[in-house]
Amino acid sequence: MMTPKVLAIGLDGGTYDLLLPLVEQGIMPHMAKFLQQGSWGRLESTIPPFTGTAWSTFATGLNPGQHGILSFQKHDRFNYYEQIVDFVDANQLHNPFWHTLGEAGKRVVIVNVPVTYPPRPVNGMMITGMMTPKNASQFTYPRELAEQLGEYQIDVDFIHDEAGFRIYGLPPKEVMLSEIHHVTKTRTQACLRLLQTETWDFFTVVYTGTDRLSHFFWDDLVKLLAQPTEHGRSPLQDGLITYFRDLDEGIGKLIAAAGPDAHILFMSDHGFGPSPTKRFYINVWLEQIDL
Repeated sequence: MMTPKVLAIGLDGGTYDLLLPLVEQGIMPHMAKFLQQGSWGRLESTIPPFTGTAWSTFATGLNPGQHGILSFQKHDRFNYYEQIVDFVDANQLHNPFWHTLGEAGKRVVIVNVPVTYPPRPVNGMMITGMMTPKNASQFTYPRELAEQLGEYQIDVDFIHDEAGFRIYGLPPKEVMLSEIHHVTKTRTQACLRLLQTETWDFFTVVYTGTDRLSHFFWDDLVKLLAQPTEHGRSPLQDGLITYFRDLDEGIGKLIAAAGPDAHILFMSDHGFGPSPTKRFYINVWLEQIDL
């Protein structure tokens, strides 16, 4: 008897606060089918609930105190201002489980999981994820895989600079949405080709568009979900609907390509919500209570 394959799909920043209303409005039918036929629930993220931290826990099975990745940056612990001295990378990710699978003879395909750059050899294929330098000379294993990816784009250009993560001088929202959409489409296309042409036992892909949308469009998404009918929608809101329809369609294609016997998992690294409206200054409070 053959061991079933496993397809694990990550939605970075995915939250039921968005997904369930989108499902209820008929915008994500494949996700609806998955929720109806499978088991699902809400999980607590890591502490701290950061992307690099949580996906590193997924990769290793270790808590943040054990794997030591608490953010995307390395800080000088002996500097009062916590000066950034470097950025985390895959060399700090101790024994991710796909290496264990490879040692057991299982073929893996790892696509866009954060903290996987630089790519390390696996028994299969890898496309690195978030924090890959924009002009990296190698972001795949094997190296020649990059030549087959065409227009594939790891992340949106509008948040990149030399440090890889600073955000300033943002373009109009319509431009940002278009690029997020493009990144998602090329990721789906690359995954479909790998699913259909490569031998694999475990396949995982992380979509970061869900995180990007929530960072830059949260208020627009909240207004959209409060207005379930098409009447009065703005072009931007129509574009957001199209994004989630296309994401859902892509997910459906991945599941179909994995085959009827594959086990399907969905996961997220953290949720999302509105920005805080208040701040608590603990030193002021301690002074006020004479401590």
